[in-house]
This record gives sequence, C-alpha cells and structure tokens, in this order.
Amino acid sequence: QDWQAVEKLGTEMSVRQTDSPWGAYFLGVTAAERGEHLRAHWMFDLAERKAGGPIGLVRYERARVLEIEEGVASAAKEMKEAVRVDPGLLAGHLWLAQIHHRDQMLSDAEKYYRLALEIKSDLWPAVTGLADILIEKKSGEEAAELLMRAIGMRPESAEVRLKLAVTYETLSNDPVRALQVFRDLRLALDKGKAKGQVGFDLNQRIRTLEQLVKPPASEQAREREPAQTKKGG
Repeated sequence: QDWQAVEKLGTEMSVRQTDSPWGAYFLGVTAAERGEHLRAHWMFDLAERKAGGPIGLVRYERARVLEIEEGVASAAKEMKEAVRVDPGLLAGHLWLAQIHHRDQMLSDAEKYYRLALEIKSDLWPAVTGLADILIEKKSGEEAAELLMRAIGMRPESAEVRLKLAVTYETLSNDPVRALQVFRDLRLALDKGKAKGQVGFDLNQRIRTLEQLVKPPASEQAREREPAQTKKGG
C-alpha cells in the first residue's frame, strides 16, 4: 500500500525496460488507487500496447476502475474478458462469483466459484460462498461437504458450524449428525475454541434434537429386558 514507492519503482521500470508493459502497469495501479482514473486508463492502455495484446491482470485492474466509474455492469464485462485472457486469474473469478452472488444470479455465481476452487481448492470465500449457494439450491449433501472442509480450515468459526448443523437438520433430514455438530459447537464455545454469535438458545436446540432422536419408551424397555431363552433351547 506504499503507492509512492510503487510509483517510483514503476517509473524506474519504464525507463530501464522501455518495451516492458509492467512499468506502465504499476503506474496505472498507483493512479487508480489515488483516484486518478483517466491516467490509470492511459497507463493500462500503454501497458497492453507494449505487450502487443491484452493482459489479464491489466483487464482486472481496469475492471476495478470501471466499477467505480460506471458501475458493476461495465466492470463485469471487463472482468469476464480478464479471466478469458488469463483463466488462472483467481481474483477475477472470485470477483465475478461474489458480484453474481450478491445480485442473486446463482448459476453464474456457482460457475465462477467452482472455477476459483479449481485454481485454489482451499480458498475460503469460494468454499463458503459456494456452500451458501448450494444451501439455497437445497443441495444439502454437497453443501455439507463444503462446510466440513471450511470447518477444517477455520474451526473457530461458529457461523460455519451452525450452517453445517442446520444443513444436516433441514436439508439432509439427519438429526443425529445435526445433534453431534451442535454438541461439538457448544463444547468449542465453552472451551474458547470457537467464536461468534449463535442467535438462539443452543442448549434448548440440543435438548430438542435429543428428544427427537431418543428411541421410544417401549423400545428402550425392550433393550433393558434380559434375553429370553426359548424352551427346549
């Protein structure tokens, strides 16, 4: 974030390597961060002229400027060009996923979250974002798999643990696993290993599920009876 240093280095790169696009690129990024959007566009154009064609990273930075200047629609068009030019541009895929998710364009959001995860399988915003979409689409099994992955990455997140328990309870119709996740969450909160607001009476929710999964009284009685030996056995 030391833009004065970035500008100095970008200028030096432009002088020493006149045919390289990267001096102009860094000068464009610096201008954008300072709100000098006209200069930023000029530098980004210069970088691509020196490169002899489009550069994914330059298109990404230009999209960020367009988001401020013209809004999301223009920015999204440019960002799609960025990931077309550079399919490995992780930040571009994530930006598109989150913008489409925000606008409830779930199919497009899902596509870009999945592309981001192909590049980096443990990318937290993509793992949790895709899980949220799958919950909305009632795809409980895959959502639960993603949430378990997220818990492995950040076990301190009470929010993710809650989402997993609710997914088991409401989408997978599996109160036993939901109960276990709620119990694990309570233990983690008690030990200070998880943080976050629950938003309801966790103990009451656990008691309710315990009653739900508890065998009927008649079945419990049969389990307590000693085994009967058949006559003549």
